[in-house]
Amino acid sequence: MFLTGEFSRIARVSKRMLQYYDEIGLLHPAHTDPHTGYRYYSAKQLPRLNRILAMKDLGLSLDQIRRMLDDAVNTDEIYGMLLMQQAELEKKLLEDMQRFRRIEARLQSYVKDTPPLPDVVMKSVSKTPIIATRHRITNNNGTPFFGKLMHYLPEKVDMRQLGHMVLLATVDEFATDNIEVEFGFIVTGDVPQTVVLTDDIVLHKRDLPAIPQMATLAYVGHPQTANIPYGELGTWIEVNGYHIAGLQREIFIETPVSGNLDEMVMELQIPVEKIKPDSLLASLQQNS
Repeated sequence: MFLTGEFSRIARVSKRMLQYYDEIGLLHPAHTDPHTGYRYYSAKQLPRLNRILAMKDLGLSLDQIRRMLDDAVNTDEIYGMLLMQQAELEKKLLEDMQRFRRIEARLQSYVKDTPPLPDVVMKSVSKTPIIATRHRITNNNGTPFFGKLMHYLPEKVDMRQLGHMVLLATVDEFATDNIEVEFGFIVTGDVPQTVVLTDDIVLHKRDLPAIPQMATLAYVGHPQTANIPYGELGTWIEVNGYHIAGLQREIFIETPVSGNLDEMVMELQIPVEKIKPDSLLASLQQNS
């Protein structure tokens, strides 16, 4: 038998933690001297303590651990607890990664020696056939949706008949959550007019209208940090006397085989029109 301090050194946990586990009924001393109040632990209690520490390391709460140890929780319940914990960790990792991207983008904007982005290219875009589906992005569900889309699509469509993936805005303002976008692919061959993948994913074939003047900018990087090149594109539009004349498009030119989204190659497209001299003068007077 070991006194609390001795057992804490053997078990590599603090005395305070052992006392707390005793208070909440998770790990009682093997014996408490009624005269001195000294608590004694047995080496036979080490397996239980090690299980507690292992499950705590997995992120389970002490209440969950107590249930698993004392309430004869069956295997299915334990599996469910761990599955739920995995889902919560996955969500937190995604949120942390998105926060990391935003910090990275903000830091990049402060680096004065950052190489300039490629020049804006003005081009006319002809009518473009696409096959696409709308999806409302809420609570970071964009990534699972895209994975589901890419899982089922090859079963219904010959991918050789499709070109670059496109992401289309459906409203003229930006939001970080609860926003409807349109995912699709440029059609280069023969595909059905309607493709049903699942109950909630149905793609329809249609034509994107021709755009006589499209300001475009090539971008290599993570889609979540595209605010920087969009800012460059917006500055160019303003400086060169244009105004936005439609909803933007994002063309995914190359998806990295490695899966590293920092290597994504995109073309950002914004329809524009030249501001007439009288409209430009009125705008300047209004803003002065």
